[in-house]
Amino acid sequence: MAIRKLQGQKERNEGVYYEFDTDADILGEGGMGRVYLGKRIDSNGGVTPVAIKAMFEGLPDLVIERARREASIQLHNESLVLMYAFIETQDKDMLGADVTHYHVISEYLDGISLANLIVGDLEDRHGVVHPSIEKLYEEYIDNREQKSTEIIKKVLAGVMALHDVGYIHRDIDPTNIMVTTDGKIKLIDFGVAKQLVRLNTADKGLTSSGQFLGKAGYAAPELILGDIRHQNFSTDVYAIGILYFQLLTGHLPFKGTSYDMMEAQLQKTIPLKAIQSYQIRTVIKKATAKKQSERYTTSAQFRAAIDAFVFPEPWYRNKTILTSGIAVLAAAVCGCIVYWSLASSASEPTPEELYQSYLTELNSSEPEKTSQGFDGMLNLAEKGYMPAMYQVAYTYVWAPKDSLSLLRKKNLGLITDSLGLLIENAKNEEAMTWLKKAIQASDSTNYQAMSWLAQYYLNGMVVNRDIEVAVKLLNKSKNEAIKNQDKEHIEKINKVLSRIKKIKHENE
Repeated sequence: MAIRKLQGQKERNEGVYYEFDTDADILGEGGMGRVYLGKRIDSNGGVTPVAIKAMFEGLPDLVIERARREASIQLHNESLVLMYAFIETQDKDMLGADVTHYHVISEYLDGISLANLIVGDLEDRHGVVHPSIEKLYEEYIDNREQKSTEIIKKVLAGVMALHDVGYIHRDIDPTNIMVTTDGKIKLIDFGVAKQLVRLNTADKGLTSSGQFLGKAGYAAPELILGDIRHQNFSTDVYAIGILYFQLLTGHLPFKGTSYDMMEAQLQKTIPLKAIQSYQIRTVIKKATAKKQSERYTTSAQFRAAIDAFVFPEPWYRNKTILTSGIAVLAAAVCGCIVYWSLASSASEPTPEELYQSYLTELNSSEPEKTSQGFDGMLNLAEKGYMPAMYQVAYTYVWAPKDSLSLLRKKNLGLITDSLGLLIENAKNEEAMTWLKKAIQASDSTNYQAMSWLAQYYLNGMVVNRDIEVAVKLLNKSKNEAIKNQDKEHIEKINKVLSRIKKIKHENE
């Protein structure tokens, strides 16, 4: 046993240190170093398991700086690995010369990669199949569309957190996503992440123009070309679109050598016919557009499009009804009626098809397209289509920190006050009206609409404040979110309910 203690200046100030056994079995080994299972001991003696990457000696300065930058991205988010520290230690070699050892310390994750889950390789490094992972895989196989969508939503939650602080990941693929034994989906490896807002001198040296970083099968055209100036949030959107395709089909859209895939990413369109769902096909098409201006501008826009999905998809229900109806008609009448029925249904877009088209326009960064999309969505809502009712409400809703809702308001010329409420109070009242309609049309299953409506009763700025009504709506929203396994929404509701409880206690 050879215990090595690690403690930088920051750790000394906080009374924290790390340790690991250099003689113990390693968790893994890569091109930069070996990863050990270690411990984080805090000032109270609390112990937390961590992963400690002991970097190899003699690595280029470029690699060391990337590792230092990776360790600095310390975000607390359920869908991101938590980075703890980058610690240097000094030592002497056999000849007495000074040697510097570098260590990257992160949260220890127990589980398998998403890449392994996709192919059904469920054993962890000990050869154990954890029940939670096995259950997830069974659900993935049984209902690939819905489970793939849930996984992508969790990936997007992590990417949104990165984007919120100005970083793009640039290496999103299933080998860099962990499926943990406690049911979490976590994005890892920030080694080539890039900060957009403040590109310092060190960052410029870490990524040269014309240099390709990432993996060819998931790389956006601007990443393949090494076009640093145009790499932005939509670069990650592209990779997530490819990942979504892979989750649904079990394979990448393009095959061949890395060179073949790079050429395909630049020249070929994604074979979307492999995806049955119209609503999913629509968002993947937009996410993987070759032109960045045609993609979702942000991960938040991508997430909003997915949040609007309806399962089971209305298109499938219509297809089932149509198929059974044709069978009866064919037996009772003649084939010509069947042909007419098919031709008639094919000529008219379904409400779902119209909805997806309007949603794409509504979330556009171009005001004219946003306006066209909103007009179409409002028309659908007035005809009683529930998802459209919610989108109209979401456009008007009081959401001072919601970037997508704010973008829609800006493009539609809707002015807000310092609190984020629309100046035109009638629009605030319309938001409440459409939220109520969406809840009623969904038989009280639209949990997002219920949570938005609750905040109006909570803040009392549009309607008289009513804490009891707000709590009732929040609890209903939480129960529906539990049914849909939307952990992120559940956590948000729990935080609001906790604040309400605290305020009530203080006022007693």
